[in-house]
Amino acid sequence: MESKEKGRYEGIKSEFVKKKLAESSWSNKQDRKYIDELMTVERAITVGPKDFASSIFYKTLERKYKNEYKSILRELDPERYNKLIIEEQEREKRFYESLRKDEEEAKVRERLMHDSWVNEGGKE
Repeated sequence: MESKEKGRYEGIKSEFVKKKLAESSWSNKQDRKYIDELMTVERAITVGPKDFASSIFYKTLERKYKNEYKSILRELDPERYNKLIIEEQEREKRFYESLRKDEEEAKVRERLMHDSWVNEGGKE
């Protein structure tokens, strides 16, 4: 009797994960775990979380496989991928602006301390 149910790995949606599967070995448990987790990332992108716990789990995998997540997202949801890239660029820009501001403030503090030092009779 033939099963009408698809095999687990026949449900892969992205070419990225299919390529990773082709590079993997069934006999290597780490390979299987990696592919299973990439398939879960696909589900997170296409279906989304069912509840709070699955949301946390999906976010954990998204962070663990940041580059893979982006590759799968670019393929399965290009609009969301573009938004993610824009958000990352804006976040990076804010980070460097904050860093630049902190450096400027440190220079001002250093100058004020120097001037105070000299004004109170300290040597250069």
